[in-house]
Amino acid sequence: GTNNNYQVAIRQAFPQRRDGELVVQPRVLRLPVPPQRTQQVTTGLRQVCQQKVSPAVSLGEKKVARCELDTRADTTCCGMNFRPLIESGKKCSVQGFSGSLGAMEDIPIASCATAFEHENGRTYILVFNEALYFGDKMDHSLINPNQVRDNGIPLWDNPYDDLFPKTRPLGIEAGGECKFIPFESKGATVFFRSHVPSDEELEECEHIELTSSTPWNPHDMKMPSEPETWLEARVDQFDFSRNSAVRMIEQVDRDIERNANRHCSMYETDSALATVDGAYVEQEFTERLVASVNVFPEDLRASVSEVTSKTRHAEVTLAHCARIVGVGLDKARSILSKTTREGIRQACRPLHRRLKPFKVLDRRRIDVKLGMDCVFSNVESIDGNKALMVIGCQKYIEVYPVKQNNNVCAGESLSDFCHTVGIPDDLKTDQHGCFKKDSGKFKEVIKANRIHHRYSEPEREGQLHMVDGPIARMKAWWQLQRSQKNVPTRLWSFALIHFARLHNCIPQRNDPTGYQLMTGETPDISNLLDFEFYSLVWFWTEKHPSIGAEGRKLARWLGTARNYGDALTYWVMPESGVPVTRSSVEHVTTDDLRSPEIKGMVDHFNSALTDRLKDDRHRIEGPFDENGVKVHRLNDVDDPAETDQAYGDNTPTDDDYGEGIEPAKNADDIDAQSILDPYLNAKVILNHDPENSMYLGTRDMPADKLGTVVRRKSDPITGETGGPNADNPAIDDTEYEVLMPDGTEQTFRANAIAENLWQQCDAEGNEFTVIREIINHRFDETAIRIGDEKATVTGPDGDERPAMTTKGLQLEVELNNDATIWVPMADLKYSNPVELAEYAYNNDLLDEPVFKWWAPKWLWERHRIVKKAVPKYWRKWKSSIEKEMCKIDSMEVFEPIEGITPEQARKSVAPLIGYQEIKCHMIFDVKMDGTCKSRFVAGGHTTETPASLTYSSVVSRESVRTIFTIASLNDLKVLSCDIGNAYLNAPCKERIWFVAGPECGKHKGKVCKLKRALYGLKSSGASWREMFSNFIQEKLNFKPTTMDPDVYIRRATRADRTGDYYEYLLVYVDDVLVFSERPQETMDIIAGEFTLKDKPSEPDIFLGAGMKKIPSPDGEREYWSMDSEKFISNAVETVSKILAEDGRELLPKRMKKNRRFNSPLHVNYKPELDKTPECNEDEASRYRQLVGILRWSAELGRIDILYEVSIMSQYQANPRKGHLEALYSIFCYLQANPVRRLVFNPRRISKENCVFNDDADWTQFYGDVVEESPPRMPDPLGPAVQLSCYVDASHANNVVTRRSHTGINLFLMSTPVISHCKRQNTCEAATFGSELVAMRIARDLIIAYRLKLKSFGVRIDGPADVHCDNQGVCCNTMYPESTLSKKHNAINYHVVREAVAMGAMRVCKEDTETNNADALTKLLPFDKKRELLGFLQIE
Repeated sequence: GTNNNYQVAIRQAFPQRRDGELVVQPRVLRLPVPPQRTQQVTTGLRQVCQQKVSPAVSLGEKKVARCELDTRADTTCCGMNFRPLIESGKKCSVQGFSGSLGAMEDIPIASCATAFEHENGRTYILVFNEALYFGDKMDHSLINPNQVRDNGIPLWDNPYDDLFPKTRPLGIEAGGECKFIPFESKGATVFFRSHVPSDEELEECEHIELTSSTPWNPHDMKMPSEPETWLEARVDQFDFSRNSAVRMIEQVDRDIERNANRHCSMYETDSALATVDGAYVEQEFTERLVASVNVFPEDLRASVSEVTSKTRHAEVTLAHCARIVGVGLDKARSILSKTTREGIRQACRPLHRRLKPFKVLDRRRIDVKLGMDCVFSNVESIDGNKALMVIGCQKYIEVYPVKQNNNVCAGESLSDFCHTVGIPDDLKTDQHGCFKKDSGKFKEVIKANRIHHRYSEPEREGQLHMVDGPIARMKAWWQLQRSQKNVPTRLWSFALIHFARLHNCIPQRNDPTGYQLMTGETPDISNLLDFEFYSLVWFWTEKHPSIGAEGRKLARWLGTARNYGDALTYWVMPESGVPVTRSSVEHVTTDDLRSPEIKGMVDHFNSALTDRLKDDRHRIEGPFDENGVKVHRLNDVDDPAETDQAYGDNTPTDDDYGEGIEPAKNADDIDAQSILDPYLNAKVILNHDPENSMYLGTRDMPADKLGTVVRRKSDPITGETGGPNADNPAIDDTEYEVLMPDGTEQTFRANAIAENLWQQCDAEGNEFTVIREIINHRFDETAIRIGDEKATVTGPDGDERPAMTTKGLQLEVELNNDATIWVPMADLKYSNPVELAEYAYNNDLLDEPVFKWWAPKWLWERHRIVKKAVPKYWRKWKSSIEKEMCKIDSMEVFEPIEGITPEQARKSVAPLIGYQEIKCHMIFDVKMDGTCKSRFVAGGHTTETPASLTYSSVVSRESVRTIFTIASLNDLKVLSCDIGNAYLNAPCKERIWFVAGPECGKHKGKVCKLKRALYGLKSSGASWREMFSNFIQEKLNFKPTTMDPDVYIRRATRADRTGDYYEYLLVYVDDVLVFSERPQETMDIIAGEFTLKDKPSEPDIFLGAGMKKIPSPDGEREYWSMDSEKFISNAVETVSKILAEDGRELLPKRMKKNRRFNSPLHVNYKPELDKTPECNEDEASRYRQLVGILRWSAELGRIDILYEVSIMSQYQANPRKGHLEALYSIFCYLQANPVRRLVFNPRRISKENCVFNDDADWTQFYGDVVEESPPRMPDPLGPAVQLSCYVDASHANNVVTRRSHTGINLFLMSTPVISHCKRQNTCEAATFGSELVAMRIARDLIIAYRLKLKSFGVRIDGPADVHCDNQGVCCNTMYPESTLSKKHNAINYHVVREAVAMGAMRVCKEDTETNNADALTKLLPFDKKRELLGFLQIE
């Protein structure tokens, strides 16, 4: 029905009785929108239609009405005393309390305002967001008090509250000057009065927002049942669930990985702030907050007391991975990101599995230095092993339990490693007997596989550092398993094999996992994450596991069985005490343990297995080695639960030390320098240097980059260590021996060590280490545990509360230098409370008294902060989006098609037959001044566009240099302009439609047809160029030139009437240059047709190059010039930041003094002979990025690095680390020499000393050959120009491929317009051949450039002068009668001679010392290159 019919129906359905009588109010319920309506968003029973909102109801005169408090109106309903402010574009259908009353459809959802007159005499505008606007259809309004409370605003509407009216009256605490909005009551109704605000009131009165602008869904609103839940309900600014946070974290990780969308590396303001700390960059601060969250509100609602599995197979979560591997949450996230989990179990009957086969690469060579050592046990393992062979490096190890510690077992272990992993090129062992024997199994394997075997020095620490570290971690892990899980000692062989497989899948920092480093494959950890070591499991003894539960038995899980069955086959320990392999294995779940029968089976199983695995009769005495070699034992690591020797009376006596104690020395015998030396045992940080093997670096390096000062260096003759240290450390040259991580020793001076130590400390001399993550915990006997009487205390009101305690708990933390320490909980709670609370949750410790009283509150508080920070970051983009969309609307970029749904459009109904569907979206950028830039773009990559519609040319750089030189020669003025939103001025060539998104406002959800060439479409560039070219030709009367269609010319008469000249117009997409005596006239016409970003002016920058006028040498004129100073500065800054991340500096301070006079690369450098290791994927990507930057620098006029860039560009496919260091050297040169200015000089080059054979007659050889002219060539006007070309080639310059290199400089007057530097395509047997090839390339460039000049209407003064330094080539091309002695060069020979015969070029002999093309063919010293390239002005 009509609105009037609905109004009558509602008044009949809801009779109103006033004046104290009963009042029946309408209740707002929901009905589904009719099924024929499309594009609906349904929330419960409430359905939102994304359609255009009807115009607001007219306000008329001032209307006063009640705003009644009604909790059953689940959304605020705005009646006749409100007016809408912002329409959301959504509608919903509303129904009364009875279904028979019918529904009111198309009720708009909007932000509405009403005016409240306060008792203080002022009027306040109350704004209700996400409200239903009824307007005149309701003579009163309904306020949902819970919607107000959800916005964090206190509201009291309960007159039966005990505090009413003594201390707290009914009303709303609005805050601000209004402070409080009191309520009235009449009968059972609580309300306040307000009226429709006028325009003046909306403009002048204070606004108070009572409900949130966040989309309101009453069905998802949670009522506060406890303080934590209420806190969660208060935070409504951001949907901070696990899914939303994970999506954001994953996107940030992808951006960081490819260095995309990183404000701190892209934008000037954020970059400056990031140098102080990343937390000052709003984007990084917000991302840190979200990324640091590992516990979410939905996690805290569940019980955390379970320690048994709830499912048959484990769900791979962050906490689960951290618990299985024994690492912190951050390391667990890194493990999951660098491994796969393709093995999936399905716990249904019958059992199924999807398996990933184990991949073996046989007999591969391993180019990594490995170590091998033996670990002994004092208990024989369950499978009869007495020792353990360990082979590997810091990141990867393999362990092989052996029966005896002899040569045969060592050889079998090494042979197994060679077959399953690979053959190491280098292996280092100690001098234990099992490795030292000259003949035997071990030596046979060494010789058969051609392994370089080395021994460590006896009684020297750190010689086997590659395996000592993993062995120490392995023993600590084993002791932890024994103490925490009561793992029997005899299972050590299975446990340590499992540890090795876990260890190989743990990445270190940003490096790949050890498995990937060793094999080149990404490890799959499905079989490692399903079960914990020694966890209780079921396994099936029957052939078919689907027969039922009667076929299953209890066992303990012992790890994966690599050489048995398929990939998901495991070792399990049944009650018999004999390990077996099974693939049908499941967890014993919590539901299982609730069964008394199964609980009894478990108790019996544990007791029987413990008796069978006792180690009383399996003790091993020894071992002892006759060579005095250090012996590893599994029980070397102290039990974590043992008492610290620092406490109690545990000081050893002299008898305890035995004969090892020596009598104290006399005071005169003590070396004071060795005791009081300030540098001994100091830790120094090492960085890699390409020039030296190692040098002292900066702080925050991992432990494997630390060196230790062990002793003073003694004189090799006298044996003395020198005198005392100097008082000033800066001049102390005392030498010290530093023990390197690889066990070697190097010498450093005291002043270098002192500087390194100073860098590791703050201004007060304190050294700091940062906690990376928490990895373990332990309780002592003083800890208060669950169930203790002291776990709770009774409060004043008689309620039991958790006791506030922190004693008895220590936590193991990993520091930023890879070291681990144990820290009391009290200290960690003070410094890292959030990380500690998350660790407690993920390790099921939140119910422990030490955490229960504070940890949950910290997690909730952090959630509240993050949820407020995220929307604040994005709110500033709102105005930017609105500005962009206003521009889109004003230019009528798209047209909405009424009456057609997306489903109909996809069926190609009229008028969209033949149209393609795409998606449009917003992209964002931050400008250098910090302003936010948004742009509405199309997903053009999804369309199929013919190539003919996508090609769009731009003016070439040689044409730009040419026209600037012509402008200097003809005294022409230059103006530039930038056309705003250029593409949107052109029509769309493609047939495109899309569904409007929320950024399109009232058109959201509608089918829209593109009318303009929107950014992002493949055809937009071509469409804009075609439209603008037509404008230039039709409105400006310019004509495109034949050889460069983006250079337009127009004939004009000089103002002084001395003759005609050509005006030029150059176009590079939306950048326009006009060269004329009166360029402003042309610019005015362009500005009248298009919107310009700025007022036309003389160019100061064009295509990234700086443009500037400089005075001529005589001071009479000004010439235009081009430099790349700004681009070079930004590039150097970018490279400096990249190196800073690696802990390096682009140009060390000690090198800056002389660096200005160094060449980009050393004159003897040969990149083809570089034997350094190949770059990894990230380094190779960086290499290509840096090459691209350098190539564009050369395009902008840096000819002085053109040859260096050319030879380094040849290795982009597979660069080596030495090649990357060479690029850094080029950037060092640019940093020291930032400016080389290319001047558009119209002066002629002097040819006084040049000898040309102008009298030669070529007609009898080539006839009357004539130079070609371009079609539609304009009449040449203005002064004639001179062309000069310098040619050179370096024969067989590449010592590997013996390919030559060509260098050519082509000058227009004194301006270098073309510089060619490229490796030749063929190998030439002699210098003559390479020089003739270079001459032929120069001829091709000259012919093409002369055609271009003619199409520009430029008068050319005779042939181009070609300067060559090879006598044979000069003779063959200068003298017609000269014959060719090398017939394989005949084609090049005749092509060049014919160009000379037609008058396009002439050749003369140039001395090598003055041939400037020599700088483009070889590496030269700085002074020589500067002399040859003197035409580049230096500032």
